[in-house]
Amino acid sequence: VGHTHNVVDCARLGYSIFDSALPTRDARKGRLYRFTSDPAGTSFSGKWFEYLYIEDKKHIRTTEPISPYCDCAACSGYSVSYLHHLYHVGDALYMRLATIHNLRFMNRLIDLLRANG
Repeated sequence: VGHTHNVVDCARLGYSIFDSALPTRDARKGRLYRFTSDPAGTSFSGKWFEYLYIEDKKHIRTTEPISPYCDCAACSGYSVSYLHHLYHVGDALYMRLATIHNLRFMNRLIDLLRANG
């Protein structure tokens, strides 16, 4: 039930409390969540989120944040290329920032679901 789509489906069924280790485990393993567009206007249909796999070589020179729609510490202060570097050298800062990011994504998701009732 920790998958993002499952959370949306369960919220539509009336559930309002969620607990899952999936966002933190995904973060530690290099899978980061991000909205594909401004989350304020999302209808949660189609492709409204995607994964960024930090270990992909295409991120070596990516100067953007994980998501332009996120206000977490990772997105506010670090580029994807720097996080890619931290991941590959095994620096614990990567795990901390990635976890903060995925948890912020999930918190925003829950806030949006509650606001859309």
